[in-house]
Amino acid sequence: MYDRILGFVLVGVSVVYGWSAYQFEVPFQYEPLGPKAFPLILAALMVMSGIGLIFRPDRLAPFPDRKGLANLALACVIMFFYAATFRWFGFILATVLAGSLIGWLFGAKPVRAVAYAVVLAVVGYFVCGDLLRLNVPAGALFG
Repeated sequence: MYDRILGFVLVGVSVVYGWSAYQFEVPFQYEPLGPKAFPLILAALMVMSGIGLIFRPDRLAPFPDRKGLANLALACVIMFFYAATFRWFGFILATVLAGSLIGWLFGAKPVRAVAYAVVLAVVGYFVCGDLLRLNVPAGALFG
């Protein structure tokens, strides 16, 4: 039941997010795909995930207990700080810090959480920077 609710919320948020990204106009093109591509791809993936939750929910998943809700709230705080420090720390360092903390928060051993976050950050940097040709910040901390 809760998966379906989350699915409907995710679809609704995704449609609004995709619509707002579609309305985004810039006077010049500074990336091969333009500034709309990544948000529109993300919105499409979010819609597909939401539809998946609506039509194929996990019937045995209980509603999170207090600890689970606290972990989810703390993960949202971590993501807020990730977004706030993204330009200053740069993509790789900010992603390693956020990924490590969230991995550790949800039960990974600290060494495994950091290792996963490093792989995620490096692969994500090259996918976004080289493959998609998006401007990925190196960070003001590193010049």
